[in-house]
Amino acid sequence: MNVAHPTVVGIVSRLEKNGFLKCYVDEADKRNKIVCLTEKAIDVGEQMNAEIEMNEKKLLNNLSDDDINSLRRILKTIYNNLE
Repeated sequence: MNVAHPTVVGIVSRLEKNGFLKCYVDEADKRNKIVCLTEKAIDVGEQMNAEIEMNEKKLLNNLSDDDINSLRRILKTIYNNLE
């Protein structure tokens, strides 16, 4: 990822302020921060994954396995074209 250091610091700070991360100083190298997810972040992640799975099932509900495989192949090709 090409993200500037100040951008990352801002994102991490906001996530910590909102209770999604805990940050600790690395005792072996005080210049480093160790970043850990909180239970709140894990719970939100699980909820998001459940929503994603439910929506995927809705989207693919009336498609055959062959249709799904074709869709995946086409989407993968489109994605690779972006690189």
